[in-house]
Amino acid sequence: MAGVQVHVDDTEVRAALERLHRFAESPAAAMKDAGEYMQRAVDDRFNAQQSPDGQAWAPNTPVTLLRKKNPRILHERAGSGLRGSIHYRASDTEMRQGTDRVYAAVHQFGAEQGAFGTTSRGAPIPWGDIPARPYLGFSADDSAEILQIMEDHIQQRWSQR
Repeated sequence: MAGVQVHVDDTEVRAALERLHRFAESPAAAMKDAGEYMQRAVDDRFNAQQSPDGQAWAPNTPVTLLRKKNPRILHERAGSGLRGSIHYRASDTEMRQGTDRVYAAVHQFGAEQGAFGTTSRGAPIPWGDIPARPYLGFSADDSAEILQIMEDHIQQRWSQR
């Protein structure tokens, strides 16, 4: 996933993951459930047009609105583009969520006009400032939900013994 990666290291979730490793033969199922939850969380962020911490994304500029087919922020066509490219991978030790789109980091973190140089004609790349519109990452609610997913898997495995 070369586009963008955001590393989240939540102490409580990490402790639950360690318990999961002790009590479950394979934590992959819990990690998959966490990945599925985070896919829904990111989809909800695109629908609400807000960052993981609940901040509204910066609105599109009038110039951007003239160039776009869809007036919604970070939307162009349903199922394609940035939103449709976000996926997760789960293993016994981690869950990674991201995208391979090269422009993803610009939307996650923002970029100033000219941050990537100029065109052969001297125009700045990007041609204007692009505000950060974070879509990846954990909110406090996400952390609590993933912690609950792991605890549920621990309880399920413990009750099977």
